[in-house]
Amino acid sequence: MGDKSAARAAEKPMITIRKTIDHQEAAPAKKPAPRRKKHKVGPAAIDARVVAHLKANGPSRSIDIGQAIGIDSKRLWSRLWFMNKSRAISRDESGVYHLVQEGSADSGADVEQAA
Repeated sequence: MGDKSAARAAEKPMITIRKTIDHQEAAPAKKPAPRRKKHKVGPAAIDARVVAHLKANGPSRSIDIGQAIGIDSKRLWSRLWFMNKSRAISRDESGVYHLVQEGSADSGADVEQAA
């Protein structure tokens, strides 16, 4: 008799019955998209402020420029990197930014005109 029940169990697969639910009711509510911070000062205005600061105060470190013009360090550093790449300003090995001479590069004039 035990052999028959073992044979029947081997013939039938084991199944699991799960509760069915409506997917619309069970789905968690979607999180709202994160609000991105809108900046009050655009890139051209930052460039103009950096140029004005370097003209007024001479060569400066990025932290000094940021404190003087009131821009957070991440945005300022990205603008300084772009201005250095476009040769509007230069950076020496000690991390001090200099205004490029107006006769040696035309991009400094472009930055001033953008403001």
